[in-house]
Amino acid sequence: LVLMGMGGNVGIGTDSPSTLLEARANTATTDAILTLRQLGSGDSSIDFQTSTSPFGFCMGVDGSDSDSFKISTGLGNVGTDTRLTITSGGDVYIGNSIYK
Repeated sequence: LVLMGMGGNVGIGTDSPSTLLEARANTATTDAILTLRQLGSGDSSIDFQTSTSPFGFCMGVDGSDSDSFKISTGLGNVGTDTRLTITSGGDVYIGNSIYK
């Protein structure tokens, strides 16, 4: 259920969202989980944007890199300008340096 609150805020599980988008769960058996799922061969990511270059950060799963989790500068492509990588095997890279 998606409800529009006062001021144009959108609530999922609430009719009084306090931010632009708020999702609530209030049960003992269900966690509050937000899922972004890519059913094709592309990436699944979220952008955090600003109005100045490099315009923020992008974080998500890089489908072309064995589904590694990445944080990148810039927008819309987790595989470009990568600053942090966590591989599915648990290795952590900051820039090009590996930390185990």
